[in-house]
Amino acid sequence: MIDDPNYHDKLRGLHQEYAVKLPKKISQIISTWERLNKHPALDDLHQLKYAVHELSGSTAIFGFNAVSGITRQLDACLDGYDERPPFFNHQQLMMIDHFIEQLKSAAERPFQAPSSGRYSSVSAIDGDTRVVIIKDNSKLDENLAHDLSHYGYKIEILDALPKLLQRASQVSINLIVLIEPDETELQQLQLHQQQTMQTIPLVCISSKDDFNHRLQAVRAGAYAYFVKPVDLFQLSECINELTSESDLHSYRIMVVDDDLCSVHHTATMLEMAGIETHVVTQPETILEHLNEFQPELILMDLYMPSCNGIELASIIRQQPTYSGTSIVFYSVETAIHRHIEAIHAGGDDFLIKPMDGEHLMADLVARVQRARSNRSIMIRDSLTGLLSHSVFHDQLGRELARCQRHQGTLSYVLIDLDHFKQVNDKHGHGIGDRILRTLSRLLEKRLRHNDLIGRYGGDEFALILQDVDLKAAQIIVDDVRHSFGQLAHNNDQQPLQITFSAGIATYPRQQSLASLCNSADKALHEAKHQGRNRVVAFHQPVDYVNPH
Repeated sequence: MIDDPNYHDKLRGLHQEYAVKLPKKISQIISTWERLNKHPALDDLHQLKYAVHELSGSTAIFGFNAVSGITRQLDACLDGYDERPPFFNHQQLMMIDHFIEQLKSAAERPFQAPSSGRYSSVSAIDGDTRVVIIKDNSKLDENLAHDLSHYGYKIEILDALPKLLQRASQVSINLIVLIEPDETELQQLQLHQQQTMQTIPLVCISSKDDFNHRLQAVRAGAYAYFVKPVDLFQLSECINELTSESDLHSYRIMVVDDDLCSVHHTATMLEMAGIETHVVTQPETILEHLNEFQPELILMDLYMPSCNGIELASIIRQQPTYSGTSIVFYSVETAIHRHIEAIHAGGDDFLIKPMDGEHLMADLVARVQRARSNRSIMIRDSLTGLLSHSVFHDQLGRELARCQRHQGTLSYVLIDLDHFKQVNDKHGHGIGDRILRTLSRLLEKRLRHNDLIGRYGGDEFALILQDVDLKAAQIIVDDVRHSFGQLAHNNDQQPLQITFSAGIATYPRQQSLASLCNSADKALHEAKHQGRNRVVAFHQPVDYVNPH
C-alpha cells in the first residue's frame, strides 16, 4: 500500500464523496431516459449508454454493489438497439423501464460508503453472503439455516417463491436454496431470471432423486442438486464456490517506478480495484521492501536514474525467495531488442505505456492467479487447502518481524481438536477427514482475508491474527469455537458433534518467535488440562474465556 498513514482515511473520504454524488449521477441517467422516450435522438442514446456504462464501473470500484448490479443489467439491455428510431422493441422497453424503476428506488434510499473491510468490532463475521431458503414447512429449513449461519452466511427463510421474487428487487441476494421444488416453482423462477436478466445461483434440495426432477432443476438454472439427507459440508463447499468472488483485495502487487505521478496513478488504479499495492520509488531500497511486502507480482519501469529495470530484475532474481516471483516491465520503450533483453534478465512480460486500465488489470490478475495456483500446489496442505506447517511457520516469523519494525500487534493461536483420535478410531478416518475440512472451511469463512491459517499437525491448526490484541483474539476464537461445537457432522445419518481447545499468545507480550510459540503451546495445554472445549490466553496468571 502507498506509504501514507492517512491513506485509509483518504480512501474512506473518496468513498463518502462518491456516495454524495451518486444520487445525482442516477438522476441524470433517469432524466436522459425520460427525454429519450419523448424525443428519440441517437445522441441522447449514446449519452445514456456512456453514463450507464460509466456508473456500472464506478459503483463496482467504490463498492456500491446493488447499484452496480442494476446498471450492469441495464447496460446489457441498451446494447441491443437499432440505429434508427424507435431504437427498442416492446420487450426491450419493458426491461429497460424495469431497471430504471430499480434505479429510482435505489436513489430514494440514503447511500453510505462501504466499510473498509477491517474489523468493525471484535466479531470477525462479515455476513456479506445473503442466502435465501424457500422452505417446505419441514424441520430441515430451521436446522439448515442454523447450521449455515455458523459459517458466516446471512440466512433468510421465506415460505413462498413470490416473496423471494419481491425480496430480490429490494436487496442483493447471493444464492437461493429451494427445498422440495415443484415444476411450477422452477418455471416461475426461470421466467423471472430471464425477464430480469438476473442470474442468482440456485441450489435445489429434494427427496426425489430421479432424472426428470434433476432435469427440471437444471432447466431452471440450478447449479447443484442435493438429495436428502443433506451433507452440510458438501452444501457449504457448494455455496462457497458459487458465491465466492475473485479475491482481488488479497492480491499483492509491487509497483517500482521513480516517476511519482506515473507510479501513484498506476497504484491508485490497482488499489481502487481492491488489489493490495506497494509503491517503491527508490530502486536501491528494493530488498527491504521485498522482505516486508512479499509481492506476488512486481510491475517495474525500465528506465530509472540510479538503477535501470534490467539491473534491478537481475538483483531480484538473485534472491532465492523471489526467484519465481512474476516481474512485468511497464515502459514506453518500444524497441524489441530492449524487450528481449529485459526478459532475458528475468522479466516475464513487457507491457508498453500507456495501456488501457482494464487490459492492464486483466493481464496482471491473470499472472497473479497462475502464480498463486502453481505456488498453492507447493505450499498448501492437500486435505484442507490451508498453509502447510513449514510455510506457516515461515510466515509467522515474517509477520513477527513486521510487527517489530512497525510497533504492531499480532495474536498467534494454536487449535487442537478434542478427543480426535477417538473419533477416527470409532467412526473411521473418512469422517475424521471431513471434520478437518469442515473446521478449515469454517475458519476461512469466519476470519478476515489477511489473517493466516495453517494446518500445523494431524488435528492441530494455527492462526495469525494481524493487528488483533489478546482480548479481541480471545473473543474471535471463542466465537468460532462455539459455532464449531454446534455443527452436526453426519456419520451414517447420525449427528456427531466435536469441539476444540485453543491457546493464544500475542506480540508484544511475547517478544521472540520462540517465546510466542512456546507460550501459545503452554496456553493450549492449559486449555486441555482445564477440561477442553475452551480458549486460554497466555499471560501471568493464565486466564481464559469460559465456554458457553
